Amino acid sequence: MIYDFGGFPEELYRIVYPAPGEPDVALKVAHLLQDAGLAPALVEGRGFDHGTWVPLRMIYPDADIPLVQLAVQAEEWAGRSSEAQAELENQTGAGMDAEERAEMLAAQVEEQAAVLPDFEDALRASQRSADDQRAETAMEDRKRQGYF
Repeated sequence: MIYDFGGFPEELYRIVYPAPGEPDVALKVAHLLQDAGLAPALVEGRGFDHGTWVPLRMIYPDADIPLVQLAVQAEEWAGRSSEAQAELENQTGAGMDAEERAEMLAAQVEEQAAVLPDFEDALRASQRSADDQRAETAMEDRKRQGYF
């Protein structure tokens, strides 16, 4: 994990996102970038940057999808990585930018919020039912004890 930010509560720096890597995909990405005339470096054991783990932790909290993190060197790669990126997206389905991830997350939140009223109604009904049952039991107890 890479915590390259500051000024936040200490608990934030203890968060881990233990998603597995995907070495075969990383190697494929490196080859695609080499074919585009770039010089990628494979780095084993580097932690996930917060730009990776923060959104993915919200979308996939179980960290059960394999990840390959790519650090783009803007000056070196400017205009040269688009063919490799297009090929990578075709082969792996990767390539969502931050806006696309945000839209996907917003859609998931809307989906979950849509069922919230039904859940709240069911919860209230369950509570009323439990309250009614407790009241009925108390009334029966009092009758048996001769209060009525």
